[in-house]
Amino acid sequence: QKHQCCWWNGNSWPYSTAHILRSLATHLRQYSQQNPKITVDNYVSLLEKYAFTQYKDNKPYVAECHSPSGDFWVCDSTNHSEHYMHSTYTDNVLTELLGVLPQSDNTLVIDPLVPKSWDYFAVEDVLYHGNNITFIYDKTGDKYKVGKGLTVYVNEQKVLNEENLKRVVIKVPQIKSQLNDRKKSGNYAVNTYRNGYPRPYASFSDGNPGCTWQAVDGRIFYDYIPSNRWSNYDSKHETDWFAIDFGREKTVSSVHLYVYSDVDTKEGKTDCPTKMVVQYYTEANEWKDADSQVSSPTQCSPNDLNVISFKAIKTTQIRVIFSRNVQKDYYVGITEMEVWSDWPQTPSPDIYEAEDGLVIEAQIERSTSASGHSYVGLIDKSNSRVELS
Repeated sequence: QKHQCCWWNGNSWPYSTAHILRSLATHLRQYSQQNPKITVDNYVSLLEKYAFTQYKDNKPYVAECHSPSGDFWVCDSTNHSEHYMHSTYTDNVLTELLGVLPQSDNTLVIDPLVPKSWDYFAVEDVLYHGNNITFIYDKTGDKYKVGKGLTVYVNEQKVLNEENLKRVVIKVPQIKSQLNDRKKSGNYAVNTYRNGYPRPYASFSDGNPGCTWQAVDGRIFYDYIPSNRWSNYDSKHETDWFAIDFGREKTVSSVHLYVYSDVDTKEGKTDCPTKMVVQYYTEANEWKDADSQVSSPTQCSPNDLNVISFKAIKTTQIRVIFSRNVQKDYYVGITEMEVWSDWPQTPSPDIYEAEDGLVIEAQIERSTSASGHSYVGLIDKSNSRVELS
């Protein structure tokens, strides 16, 4: 067997395997007395085999389906399979193996399914119902130096120590939700439809089709492959810019840039820009630097979030000018650009602007009579649509 994509019977499918593992874990916790032939060692052995399939060329990798008999993926294609990740591997490990069992009330059940041969393990900084949970198992107490057995911390306070590893129920504080107290905000740059507004455009783009839309699709990852970024790779300019046309006036005060670098991972020639400047489009139809710009962090951090804050402006368009490292012949790229600000931006919270919906496959033009000189759409095609919340 070398390649048998989409043969549903016979291949090893990560999603199906993940469900089988979950079923085994549930059986061990709830039905082991009825059928004691299935053991924790059986479960861990299958989980280990599954874990070993999650690689390609000694790197973490999950494609569509794996050979049932050989150590290779059979449903595997470039710029597609690298982020298929349709398994629940994280849950298999954290919830089923290590026993983090969420509850609907103010308790947490911890019930690991680890082999008796394990002398220690640790689960750190799990966010649970607004609380920070850490628990450690140390059979002898020599590994972590916090005591023998199972030790549980809630918000860095020790709440339990059991010498034997067993199922325990932990009470957790009820944290008052701050969601209603927070001011609502929205990302005015995101557009998952790849059509209409907000509309991204750039002074130069690499040869990857649709790369400008990839920078506003809501997905953030820094992998070389699959491509999920805008870059100016192969540009001859010292500076290039990436812009967002909101479609109507917005008041904004910061730009979030998830800067891409494959120099940092030794895979290519795209790296942090030497300088980033935010500009906005004025009523005089010209670009102007935003006032009082502050970058956080002060120096660009590769493959990370970089925020540029500035004095609030009201504009229909915003852009970032990137200066590349010409001496090293490096280019610049972002995997996502976000423009977060207060939402909704209307005179009253009871008013919702129709222009904030999406106008797709329609005639679009700016109207001086519309609120904020917005773009308006004319439904003129069979596949035209206007979407409102």
